[in-house]
Amino acid sequence: MCAALFGQQPQNGNAGGWYADREEVLHSPASGVQSVSLASVEADQYVITTDVKWLAGQQPNGGDADICVDIKNISDNQKYRFRLQNPQNDPAAQTTAAKAVTFAIEKETTVASSGGRWEPVVSVVAKPGQADKADTWHNLFITVSGKNVSVKWDDAVVLTCSGLESTATKNDVALGTSHTAAQYKNVQVSSIDRFLVYMSGIPETVAIPK
Repeated sequence: MCAALFGQQPQNGNAGGWYADREEVLHSPASGVQSVSLASVEADQYVITTDVKWLAGQQPNGGDADICVDIKNISDNQKYRFRLQNPQNDPAAQTTAAKAVTFAIEKETTVASSGGRWEPVVSVVAKPGQADKADTWHNLFITVSGKNVSVKWDDAVVLTCSGLESTATKNDVALGTSHTAAQYKNVQVSSIDRFLVYMSGIPETVAIPK
């Protein structure tokens, strides 16, 4: 158990918001659809990287994972996102195909203020053992270069996508979860050459006091 927590702390044993521990590990809420902003990038070439894991013992849905990263703005109100979905324990998933762990790039089809709806641009089924185990750290490395995006999972390229649309003047990068108790560490948003760092460590809204 952590000696101290910062940010919006757990309430009555359930995470009421994003918070960080003294080891600078970022924790997501366990319930609801939640997000935390990382950076607004006024460039079209950048890298998003983090180590991530989800906690089976704290999942309200029995150990599944639904983890997203907002990666690129289409307009000021619409985005593209990366999504990892693990529905293996979902009682509504009746078939093997429905229970497959997937990596996807998704496009927001309506503005967020209207509720937001997402559709896959590209989606692939993860290999067995690649992302189907909870309580295991994985590295996520996303490269955005203009209209192109590449996603690495534990140093293996799992997704590439080209032809992304955008009229936006900035790109709002954020982490998100849906009913998933996730943890993140070594979070960074930077230029592709890694010399310009837009954000590193714990987000400002969940900052650890100095």
